[in-house]
Amino acid sequence: MTIVATGTATPTTAPTDKTVGPLLRAWRERRRVSQLELALRADSSARHISFIETGRS
Repeated sequence: MTIVATGTATPTTAPTDKTVGPLLRAWRERRRVSQLELALRADSSARHISFIETGRS
């Protein structure tokens, strides 16, 4: 069996330190999850979640 790719591939890039925070906040807010709820689920602290979202971590 031969697989032939068609179309153009677009390179994907990993989120950078500057984009992770806003992405995390947007994800959390869309799901109506508080920083505390996320921290409890992630075995972290709300302060650490805040630091990540604001780029201080």
